[in-house]
Amino acid sequence: MTKKHGSDLVGMTLATVGVVFGDIGTSPLYALNETKNSLGGKLSTENVFGMLSLFFWALAIIVTMKYIYLVMRADNKGEGGIFALLALLKNGNGNNSSDKTVIPKRSSKWVKVILPSLIVLGACLLYADGMITPAISVLSAWEGLEVSSKAFHPYIIPLTYLTLFGLFAIQRWGTDRVGNLFKPVMVVWFLVIGGLGLVQITKHPEIIQAVNPWYAIQFCVNHGSHTWIILGSVVLCITGGEALYADMGHFGAKPIRTAWFAVVYPSLLLNYFGQGAHLLSATADNGNNLFYAIVPKDLLIPMVILATAATVIASQALISGAFSLTRQAISLGLFPRLKIKHTNADHEGQIYIPFINWTLFIGCILLVQKFETSSALAAAYGIAVTGTMAITTIAFMQVAIDRMNWKPKVAVPICILFASVDLAFFGANTLKFWNGGYVPILIAICLFTLMYVWQWGRENLMLKAFTSSYSTSTRPRFTVQMAADLIGSKKSVGNHQLFLTSNPVRRLEDLVPLTLQLHIERHGKVPEAITFVTVLRSNNPSYYHTEKVILYQKDGCVIKSIITNFGYMREPEMGKEVEAQFIHRDGDLVVGEEFFINEAKNPFFRLAARLFSLILKISAPAYMYFGLGPQVKRLVKEIIPIHIGKKGDVRISP
Repeated sequence: MTKKHGSDLVGMTLATVGVVFGDIGTSPLYALNETKNSLGGKLSTENVFGMLSLFFWALAIIVTMKYIYLVMRADNKGEGGIFALLALLKNGNGNNSSDKTVIPKRSSKWVKVILPSLIVLGACLLYADGMITPAISVLSAWEGLEVSSKAFHPYIIPLTYLTLFGLFAIQRWGTDRVGNLFKPVMVVWFLVIGGLGLVQITKHPEIIQAVNPWYAIQFCVNHGSHTWIILGSVVLCITGGEALYADMGHFGAKPIRTAWFAVVYPSLLLNYFGQGAHLLSATADNGNNLFYAIVPKDLLIPMVILATAATVIASQALISGAFSLTRQAISLGLFPRLKIKHTNADHEGQIYIPFINWTLFIGCILLVQKFETSSALAAAYGIAVTGTMAITTIAFMQVAIDRMNWKPKVAVPICILFASVDLAFFGANTLKFWNGGYVPILIAICLFTLMYVWQWGRENLMLKAFTSSYSTSTRPRFTVQMAADLIGSKKSVGNHQLFLTSNPVRRLEDLVPLTLQLHIERHGKVPEAITFVTVLRSNNPSYYHTEKVILYQKDGCVIKSIITNFGYMREPEMGKEVEAQFIHRDGDLVVGEEFFINEAKNPFFRLAARLFSLILKISAPAYMYFGLGPQVKRLVKEIIPIHIGKKGDVRISP
């Protein structure tokens, strides 16, 4: 058993090297080179030592101490990522009675409103990161051809386009196949870049002295205000660090930590220090790409090919992360429903979302077309990464106090230390705002607006309409008992119909879904067999539970309810549940289709309502997202006209 466990750890560690560390592992292609360029002029020994010292301590503080040692402790039932922090902070355990997470007694505006909004903003910045990473990584890899010959310059952007298209085109085959195909490449990549750096270090072993933090302090003092510009490039060495936490649920904390300390961290340090050692050489050409400058000429073309393969894998990790992020956001009610395809029957986490995939592809192409070089695109990179990292630190502090029982006098100073570094890097990157830094901010604002409007519409239009229209005695809501009284009468018809409902139906006194009431009011008939289907969400990421309730049964007529409760890392398999529970193998599915009559005078309210109506039209129908469709023989739509009055009052029209 021990041997098997050890072999599993080795396998998971190697898989982690190939997926989790792809982004940070390809940073040597451009990070130190951009920092060198931000200095300008000839490099002195003090400057080289200072840059490397900043790199060493940035990796040590942000990646090793913050993410590896601290943040990865804040898991939600083994799942990580910024939405895991949101789930931990949400008041309430969802609808899962078995969720034993301790709920903080505090319900301040900071915990309930402000911090969750910050976390959503951080997630939006991660989407921007996922769009920029493939563009800058693939572009920087192909730029290595220019080191061999300037004649390759006209082909760099077309090759980048072609590589990006191939990368996004193969996503539909699933990350498992792609990962298995390229998994050994990243192991070779880290060994090669570490070896290249080691060769240079042996030529100038004094470069090891740069681990002394005094060189970093001296460097910052000597460059004064110009340090902020330089820090904007230094941050490129830690891009991808946030992936350690996001992918924790897929691989586990131990394989990630093992891969970092055994393979990734040593290789990165060796390569960065090797590039620094090359700069100390009298023959160093500061005009060349620094990464490829330490590659022997005979190995240059093979290295470009290896680097391209590595960047494809690095991009794969961010694209897969965007899929997972979207699924979590949909399950948490933060994002419109989208079509999700499962690509591996054995691993539920491996999914493909066509809309997100091709949206990212179009974004990557537009970024390459606009910026043309990895150096220019680097300006857009840092803000997304550092913004997410700063928000993660703030959220972790609250989780540490509320959920991990840390004392504030311990949690606050530690997190202030990390936040000060995060915000220093973020502040440095804001100086690049007009040079490209506005791109991730613009992307994040658009996504945040979409998520906000989606939530706002569901709560302030849909919920209010359904509540206000049936709050008077003139039009009372039907209960299950009222529907049962009609079954078997002349108004009943001999078919089986399903109705989706957002509220669980467990008793005869409970209200039936609006679609059933409208169906009865408009057609004057009630089916002899009725099934209510309710899907609830739990804060426990992997939780899945289904209950069946028989509400009424007499003379072959039946009313029952199927209630499924699932975590945000899972999908409800309602098709299978319904097929197993049906009296008949198939039936009619009755769904509501909202139609908005917008007469609001407030311009902001009117615009928000229009945006929500548009989002609702392009989002996948609830029954498709929940896995229903093949199990029903006919889809019946009931139009639900929602009237928005001049003063913003909302009701359902007759």
